[in-house]
Amino acid sequence: MNKFTCSMKDGAESEEYTYNFGKDMTEALALHGETAVFSEYLSGARVTVQGWIRSRRLKGKSRAEVQAEINGLRLKDKLPRLSAPMTREAILQYLTQHPEEAQELLGKLEI
Repeated sequence: MNKFTCSMKDGAESEEYTYNFGKDMTEALALHGETAVFSEYLSGARVTVQGWIRSRRLKGKSRAEVQAEINGLRLKDKLPRLSAPMTREAILQYLTQHPEEAQELLGKLEI
């Protein structure tokens, strides 16, 4: 059994539960089946890769540069750090290419 905490959206205190996810991949596959295990893996992996992409785009890398970089990465790898500071030009380029996110950001900044 695995312990985990569940946060409630209404502001209530988090609650602790247990669930049998399996102690390893073999047990997880036996308990839940290959389709379910792979589907859950894929959901988490997408979030990880989306984070990689966002961090690169916000640092000013082009789509092609980001795609080339993520093609060579594996989930077990640590994402190489970028030392270049985020520039005004990179922010403007990103927001121009992602107008829906620009509106959300401007709303948060009350601009």
